[in-house]
Amino acid sequence: MTDHHDAKVTSLVFSNDGKTLVSTSMDESASVWDVYGASSKATHHLEGHNDWLRGAAISPDGKLVATASDDRTVRVWDVSASPEPPVDSDDKIIGQVPARVFEGHEYHVYGVAFSPNTRHLASVGDDGMVLLRDLVGEGNQEPKDKKPASYGDWWRGVVFTPDSNRVLTVSSRGVVVIWNLGFESVEETQRLAVCDRANLFTSIHISQDQPDVLLTNSKAWDFKISEAELESSEAATSSLQLQRPASLPIGITEDGSWITWNDKKLILLPMEFRPADIDSCSWAQGRSVVVGCKSGQVLLFRLSENASPEYPNQAT
Repeated sequence: MTDHHDAKVTSLVFSNDGKTLVSTSMDESASVWDVYGASSKATHHLEGHNDWLRGAAISPDGKLVATASDDRTVRVWDVSASPEPPVDSDDKIIGQVPARVFEGHEYHVYGVAFSPNTRHLASVGDDGMVLLRDLVGEGNQEPKDKKPASYGDWWRGVVFTPDSNRVLTVSSRGVVVIWNLGFESVEETQRLAVCDRANLFTSIHISQDQPDVLLTNSKAWDFKISEAELESSEAATSSLQLQRPASLPIGITEDGSWITWNDKKLILLPMEFRPADIDSCSWAQGRSVVVGCKSGQVLLFRLSENASPEYPNQAT
């Protein structure tokens, strides 16, 4: 990418179709990239937060981007249009205006997610809260639900289940929790299940095509919990089982030094081009791997459709 952030990259997220990428940074901005576009410049630069950005999410239809920040706000941006906003002396697009600004967190916000039906927005962070907002309403209203996690940890990531009725959160220690949101009833948000062990990830995603698979930066975990267990979990929290992870075709080694193809080392990354943080600053999806560097650079590696395990060196 020819554009770059002015400080360390903090998170990366692909859209569901893999065509759009959003990067966030300590420079208090986010950038939106067209993965398959001819230009290596960002299509939008999202500026307006007053502190480091920690995370982002792209709505299922690709029209909205939500950003989470240390300034304790979540901002939602409309990136559906391709306007010609003001540019600076370096021809850098600046000054996108957020469509909505949500407050309510008491400390740094790390994770944000759109529901698959795009009706709700969830956010989590260092205050241990799971905040839920109704996006159908007008303005910057108060959270629909604000639930203390009561688990003695800081949340780093959040994702909705495909039915939009539950969310999974992951903590700084890798503890994964599934919550019932109770949108269709008067029930409070309820913790349904916990995977209480140190998982080696804090970024999570669920694909509509694989609703029982929890995607992380370089692995895919099967998670299993039956409806019967969920329905009977009022008295006691069930145990959420994460099965042994399966490797994605394209990925990155745990130390961030190699891009891999079917677990075979493919591209060696020099020290200055390795992820600033192996979990939050690298992501593999489809045939693409993206790396966010301490320098602010965003590196995209994409294998062509005719690349194969036998001939993996067709990287673009």
